[in-house]
Amino acid sequence: MLTANASAPPADTHLKETPWGRSAIPIRRAADFTGLRLGRALQGYLAFLIAVSMLAPFRFVADAPPIPPMAGDQVALVLGFLMFLPLGYVYQFTRPRGAPVDWGRLLGLGAGLSVAVGAARLWIPGRTPAILEAAANVAGTLLGGWGYHRIFRMVRA
Repeated sequence: MLTANASAPPADTHLKETPWGRSAIPIRRAADFTGLRLGRALQGYLAFLIAVSMLAPFRFVADAPPIPPMAGDQVALVLGFLMFLPLGYVYQFTRPRGAPVDWGRLLGLGAGLSVAVGAARLWIPGRTPAILEAAANVAGTLLGGWGYHRIFRMVRA
């Protein structure tokens, strides 16, 4: 007959109490690091695809760029929003399992990529970015991160 060792710690002492439940974040397995690296690679690939698709065709000119308008094409607003949704969703793959959404970094990611691509588009004739397009891109990134967090909580429950 097997008996429990009285001096042994309880079986769930490696779990850490967090606001969203018990989590084993402090203990890392090799698969966790592989998943984080894969998430970062996928996120970089998505950022590259977004930049290429937003900058095509690559006909840069050296003239002074125009001042970006406040509102742009409504189709560009919707497409930018939809294009940045996966970026926010995939960003959560680069975070430890069970970690909450890091809204500051997610905001920085969406705004950084959107402003970088928008700044490059200033030198493409006929492709003037609008300020609201950048805001739609950031909103898409934030909604993608929130969507991942929401789906993760539903699946976990």
